[in-house]
Amino acid sequence: MLLSRFAMAAAVLLPLAGGLRAAEKAPAAKKNMSLTEKISKTRIVAAANPVPVLNDWMTAGARRKWSDSFALLAAAPQGKAILSDFFSNAVILAGPRNDATGIIGFYNPLQDTLMLVQTDNAETFPRIENFSFMTGGRFRGETLKKGTYPAAIVPVSGDIDAVMMRNTAGVYRKFKAEFPASGKEPSLGKYGVMPDEALTEVTANASLRMALLKKFTGPAAAEDLEKAAEFMLKLWNDKAPALKDFFALPEDGGVQLERIAALPPAIRTTLLPVLYLKNKQETLFGFSSRILPEVIVLIRIENSGSGKPFMAMVNVDGKFCSDMFPADK
Repeated sequence: MLLSRFAMAAAVLLPLAGGLRAAEKAPAAKKNMSLTEKISKTRIVAAANPVPVLNDWMTAGARRKWSDSFALLAAAPQGKAILSDFFSNAVILAGPRNDATGIIGFYNPLQDTLMLVQTDNAETFPRIENFSFMTGGRFRGETLKKGTYPAAIVPVSGDIDAVMMRNTAGVYRKFKAEFPASGKEPSLGKYGVMPDEALTEVTANASLRMALLKKFTGPAAAEDLEKAAEFMLKLWNDKAPALKDFFALPEDGGVQLERIAALPPAIRTTLLPVLYLKNKQETLFGFSSRILPEVIVLIRIENSGSGKPFMAMVNVDGKFCSDMFPADK
């Protein structure tokens, strides 16, 4: 199975009221935004056009570091797509800050990649003063066995939903431990310098994910593409009763349907395919909005055509995942 029994047994989405309120206002400009709101808005813009936005967002020193480290990636044919995918699906981790500087993180659970950022807060809008890219596994202190792939990208035990949430929980806890809110002098410290192998690992993760997504556009996936379009339109337009008739659901799936129906139009109509996995028995589609990347809608179908499509919503908010998957489990 491509989904865990965890998702099949129960809904994995708790209230995201604050996030929904913020996301509903995201498309429009707003005065007196908080730092997190400013960063969130810029993340959305960077997802659409990453290279020039990052260039404008960075200080001169950060731009030089970016050029030295990522010039080849940014210029590569897939470079823009990789960066766009990263920012489109990245959740924000808020660290310590003061009037001069601060720490934030962008974590993409679909790539299992993390960007740590130190900001220059001297101006009205925080600039990227220093940054570091690494895989989530490296940050969590995990070692990938030779010849294996990250489980969040290539699941081997049929539990991609639980893997993403455990990974996010681990990143969130490590981030909070390394950059406590009480920190008086926020700094990237040891993370300010990126080893060459960290850069290689990030590129490998992102490239592998993009290669798997590319299969979605191939001739062999034409029927699946049609299915994804059908599911996407239902997520965009159908009310809860129609969704309940069409999809099989977890035990408390009615709560999930109500949450889908309650999503602001700006989010529902931007739920786009972000995940495509297929084995001999089943196919798994994932949909998310770059406005609210904390929510991923997973839909699984049997390749035989039997039964209803199974739908589950997954919450990859850092604190929620940490609560659901404590460190001792």
